[in-house]
Amino acid sequence: MLSVRTLASELIISSDIKITYPEPELIFHSSDTLILKYPNWTFSHSAINPETMYAAIDLTGIELDFIQSIFVPELRDKQPDWLSTLATEQAESLGLSSNKAIEKALGTATIYAVYNSDETTGYAFLVEDTQAHQITIIGSKKHYLNVIQWLKLR
Repeated sequence: MLSVRTLASELIISSDIKITYPEPELIFHSSDTLILKYPNWTFSHSAINPETMYAAIDLTGIELDFIQSIFVPELRDKQPDWLSTLATEQAESLGLSSNKAIEKALGTATIYAVYNSDETTGYAFLVEDTQAHQITIIGSKKHYLNVIQWLKLR
């Protein structure tokens, strides 16, 4: 694990999108995930790799539709049974059955997000034309909502 002290306030996550953020206590990179640590909360970003998102399942070419179907159940009807079942299970594990999701356009991308109050964890998926990103927020709902607002067009 590499630890870096920085004064940066922007994380460019794609050619069109950035996250603006206040200075964290610590920024570190672990495997394919960038983690920003604050005094009482944390958020992380990773680009979703469809080959490794799930063990023994390669979602290459269908990963964007799959992520959307986690948040939009009607889309599961167009998927093979095994993929629909996986999307339903993922939705349940994110807490979508008991928590309201956010769906928000950001340029040509869409943000799908949910805050699980039982786990005090928020999950945001940013789906672009050819790439998806996952942002995980461990902390209060206020921090979760702030991170969603920090996603901006470049």
